[in-house]
Amino acid sequence: MDGTTLLGIVNVVASLVLVGLTAWYARSTKELVQASKPVPSVIIEMEFQKHGLMCIVIKNIGNAVAKGIRLNSATDIHSTNGKRLADLSAFKTGIPYLAPGAELSLYFDHAPAYFQDNKLEKSWAFDVSYSDMSSTSYGPYRFDIDLSIYENSLMDSDNLASLVNEFEKMNSSFRRIISDGTFGSTGIRIVTSTDIRRSLERVSQAKEEQLVEGAVDSVDAPVATMEHGDISSMEEENELQD
Repeated sequence: MDGTTLLGIVNVVASLVLVGLTAWYARSTKELVQASKPVPSVIIEMEFQKHGLMCIVIKNIGNAVAKGIRLNSATDIHSTNGKRLADLSAFKTGIPYLAPGAELSLYFDHAPAYFQDNKLEKSWAFDVSYSDMSSTSYGPYRFDIDLSIYENSLMDSDNLASLVNEFEKMNSSFRRIISDGTFGSTGIRIVTSTDIRRSLERVSQAKEEQLVEGAVDSVDAPVATMEHGDISSMEEENELQD
């Protein structure tokens, strides 16, 4: 092998190494750019809010706007009143967009009643897909929610049944108040500051009237006594004259 051939081989190897390094550098640069680029990140989860409300929450935890959010329920989920989760507008038509840090809370059911019904699905699965402002697509991503892990941590079945019964009693009492009409056609009496002021004025006026009546009685009492005394004296004089 002469020097010319050897030099040619070295040049070929050097060229291949240079091409490899260039490709590696380009790929690394692209990854760095993508890593620093703001991207949306949409998740879906279950939240138990005040008064036992079960809410499905869709959040954008990323640092860019998520648009064209599509939600798909991989399991057939029904509420205690028979409504399908897939029939909610957010699942049927999707969510137009969510800003970074924004969330959408969808009321689904009441936890005590839902966990009391053993026929209702307790393992949920959702698929979420969306895009960013440059129309780069993300997903679909699968989110699995196992509600059974919350069941005993909320309350036992006896307490659930008791709580449901109490709510039913409260609901019945509220309907009875409305239908009774005691507090007006709406069933609710609204007391304003004007009503309170008028009530205080009536109480004050009633007290003044009582004071005036008491003063009049105290003045009339001696007069009535004197008149009665005069009549008694006149009757005695008449008896002596007779």
